[in-house]
Amino acid sequence: MEGIWLGEVASEPLNPILIDVVPDSTLTLGWTAPLTDGCLTILSYTVSKDGVDHATDIDPSLTSYTDDITTDGSIGDLITYQIKALNHAGESIYSESLTIMVGLKPNQP
Repeated sequence: MEGIWLGEVASEPLNPILIDVVPDSTLTLGWTAPLTDGCLTILSYTVSKDGVDHATDIDPSLTSYTDDITTDGSIGDLITYQIKALNHAGESIYSESLTIMVGLKPNQP
């Protein structure tokens, strides 16, 4: 059954951070849910990687995402992530950027 939705687009997710790195494997990003959901339920999150929507339909109960680390980057390359929220009124603006530099895995002692 279709209904009438009254509300507005949610505010952007906040505080994108790097939570964890598994060298040569994955990195995990985290964020804080939007301050306002626009009086409508958040339906999902989208993670953008270097300006392209990379992961969509992320469960709204989650505020983290694990991405595979690709080996095609060069030392010093920058990877930029942003997050946006979706509710019935549409997509929020993107969060502030989280920029990560590709580096070398430290030597073991």
